[in-house]
Amino acid sequence: MIKPRAALRNIFVLLTTIFFIFSCEIKNEKSKHKGIIELNKSKPGTYQGTVIEISAHQRLVYLQTAAGEILELNFKSDTVLTDNGKQLSLKKLRKGSKLEVKLKKKNSTIEVEQVLIVQ
Repeated sequence: MIKPRAALRNIFVLLTTIFFIFSCEIKNEKSKHKGIIELNKSKPGTYQGTVIEISAHQRLVYLQTAAGEILELNFKSDTVLTDNGKQLSLKKLRKGSKLEVKLKKKNSTIEVEQVLIVQ
């Protein structure tokens, strides 16, 4: 029979291990691309570039511009993604897709307003 104290210790070790693995995964996700320009450090305007990575579950898209900058774009639930006038979900976006992204200033933050897939 398992003692309650030993069971609690085993649960603690398991949860600690899971937390450690999860935090390492988040750190790896952020460090994959050097020189990333986060959305709030971008300027409002229109940018064109190529999708180099997508994290659909975190709603993040990394876009490399012609100037070599990598923009980290955070898609909100109301972000509009269109292709030839049809609205698409973020899941339809693929690595290598060419995009035109319109960023706007809202209060003190920069947000993705519109995303067009460019052929």
